[in-house]
Amino acid sequence: MPDQLFNFKQFSIAQNHAAMKVNTDSVLLGAWAGNMVSHKEDRLLDIGTGTGLLSLMMRQANPNINIDAVEIDEEACIDAAFNFKQQADHIHLHHIDFANFLESLHQPYDIIISNPPYFKPINTHKTNNRQLPNIHRATARFNDALPFETLAKAGKLLNKAGNFFLIIPMQFLTEIETCFENSGLVKQYYTYVKMLENKDVSRVLCKFGKEKVQFTQDQLILYHQNNSKTAAYQNIVAPYYL
Repeated sequence: MPDQLFNFKQFSIAQNHAAMKVNTDSVLLGAWAGNMVSHKEDRLLDIGTGTGLLSLMMRQANPNINIDAVEIDEEACIDAAFNFKQQADHIHLHHIDFANFLESLHQPYDIIISNPPYFKPINTHKTNNRQLPNIHRATARFNDALPFETLAKAGKLLNKAGNFFLIIPMQFLTEIETCFENSGLVKQYYTYVKMLENKDVSRVLCKFGKEKVQFTQDQLILYHQNNSKTAAYQNIVAPYYL
């Protein structure tokens, strides 16, 4: 039994090896996207699966979906493989660089989801003046392993009516939009996320697709000033959190 387990309502996440543990961004993305599945989707691609959290959340939302989970980091794959074996079928783990995986596929997906690395690799030993402990954490945090341009190219694997879900810091939104538009994807729905009401937007939950639809946007505040969860945040994550 792994020492580091994060328990959800329907599954647990072992995270002894992965550099990036269960975090608010991934849980929020999985819950937000999970609320929008129609249960008609057949195939899902999870880019940079890490511990496998997003794959397991999306499979909870649609138990019949078939998932390809791609991860380049060997340590993260150890945890993902354990989590998938213990708790789910129809999830296939691929230990491969996503650019290579991208070139090998032709069958389209109904859903693509990713919590991508986003820091620029100017100095892979530091970010925000904090030392990164090892190369595995650098891979998880810096986007030289998965540039936005490469991530956007995954759009060619998307069905015409499919959806691409991701979460990104506000400061990188314009760059992501440009890369996705260059790959033939259009923005469909954004949720701007604030940690507190009096704070700036820190994250954006994004839904892209190939179909031009009426663009929708809204806002989500996660915490009250007393650090308790807002009702809106609790409602989104309620199907997953204990």
